[in-house]
Amino acid sequence: MSEQNTNAQLEAYRKLVDDFKRFVSSEIRAEENSYRIVDMTSEDAEIDEVTQLEDEKAEKLAGICMDLSNATLWLYYNRDKFANVEFMPLTDETLKEYQKQAQNALNEPKSPLYLKSWYQLIEMLSQECIPQRYEDDGQRYTDVFVNTYMLMYLTMTRLKNGGTFTRLANGQGSDAVKITTIAMYYFSSLLTVLCTEY
Repeated sequence: MSEQNTNAQLEAYRKLVDDFKRFVSSEIRAEENSYRIVDMTSEDAEIDEVTQLEDEKAEKLAGICMDLSNATLWLYYNRDKFANVEFMPLTDETLKEYQKQAQNALNEPKSPLYLKSWYQLIEMLSQECIPQRYEDDGQRYTDVFVNTYMLMYLTMTRLKNGGTFTRLANGQGSDAVKITTIAMYYFSSLLTVLCTEY
């Protein structure tokens, strides 16, 4: 691939990320420092609730979600749609094991789900997107790491095992639609992880 072609692809991706950030700001933002959590797992994409997150952190979150989505889909297509990956099922009884499996699968260099960028993106998420009200909460940082790994692992499981995500990834839609749809799923899910009071 020529350098000119690579630069054009990078520029197109940057524009897509900027478009997604504008979409979040205009359509998902409820008011200043307030965002709608959209249930992307239902057929109707219903709005579940509104949560508080500083606007500049939400913009960073939108960019990170695009990178997570783009990398997830790249991995899916370049690992034969996860045909040789055995995903662990999530149940109430297996939660702790599932957490460990998700982190190991995404962090172990020999794993087919490993990308060096996973840890960097999750670290950026935990450092730059946690709401100000939780910045002194050390447990929140740990929870963001653990739950983000689980979310990514679950997304990959859904891509492999059929349903809405598989139809999206294997459908005729553009790459831009596929990336932004999964980014929206990540964005709404991570809003819950970052902002939910517990």
